[in-house]
Amino acid sequence: MAHSSGATRARGRRARRTCVATAHAERRRTNAPRAPTTRERAIVDAARARTQRCDDDVGARARAGEVAVMLAPKKARVVAYARGEDGVGATARCVIGIREYERERVIAGGGDGMLRNMADAWCRQRVFVSCASDGVSEFDRAVVKVCATSISALGDFDRALAPMDEDFDEGDDIDAYEFIDVTPASTRAIVRGMNEGRERARASVAACSTSSSREFFNSARESIGAVMKTESRRGQSRAVFAALYHEDRGVYDVAANVNGDNKALHAEMCLLLPIKAGLAPLARQAPAHGKLIEPRSNVLVTLQCCRMCAALIREFSDIERVTYATADDGPLAKSTALQREPIAEFPFHDFDT
Repeated sequence: MAHSSGATRARGRRARRTCVATAHAERRRTNAPRAPTTRERAIVDAARARTQRCDDDVGARARAGEVAVMLAPKKARVVAYARGEDGVGATARCVIGIREYERERVIAGGGDGMLRNMADAWCRQRVFVSCASDGVSEFDRAVVKVCATSISALGDFDRALAPMDEDFDEGDDIDAYEFIDVTPASTRAIVRGMNEGRERARASVAACSTSSSREFFNSARESIGAVMKTESRRGQSRAVFAALYHEDRGVYDVAANVNGDNKALHAEMCLLLPIKAGLAPLARQAPAHGKLIEPRSNVLVTLQCCRMCAALIREFSDIERVTYATADDGPLAKSTALQREPIAEFPFHDFDT
């Protein structure tokens, strides 16, 4: 009897594999987007139920019902999930959060937490977000493009037509999975990037006392040259600096890359994401109007913005333009939100010689 039951299950698995392979072949033939499977939908539903239990605690800070999940690599029954909160979407929080969570786990186990591939195995998995694609911001998509792999918005697909998973039975207990809420880890990452990014920039660049963009770029160039002579790129944060500049105040805020242990913490992210998330200290407000960013400010950055940082900058109406010192010809700096609006991004050519 047991043998018969085992044979039946084996036939069922083979049938599901055939069904999945057929669906994949058809998707490749038609170039259609990948539809989430029954198991993936069930996991997102379970994660959403967990976030709804937290909504009473976070109140208006949470985006009602929005959740993003990533499945652990190697088919482990572990799920990382995050909710949208404090102006930062669930997708961005999920990617940033799992990278910070893995960093903290390595450090807790005795590692130094300074590996650039932290959580790469996780981030090679697809991100699933509970809303439709029109609810996923350009910034969220850009975070996936730069720091993860791909995304599926479940709201774009008919639940009744969800394909089967080759290794999923209707009787599988989703509650047996381990669910890790990485929303708090994403907040810790944003705060750490804000603090460490500013500390590193202020230790490396004589920026906060500069009155012109020319002084900032010259100081940053000297610092980058010194770093490149003394540090290996592997396992270290790339020497990139970003600043907020206003013609009346000069450079009034500055940050550096700290992406050596979390790929999302680019200099522009350390500079601006805490403001977007409402985490930047009020002490940095401009005295005249109580804002953290002066109207008609410029972002100065030593390396041309990637898609993620460009999309973040475009969310701030008080930022008028971006000036970069070095062009980035890498694929992640192509077709950015700033490049689609040519007046917003300019190269800087006025270095001291």
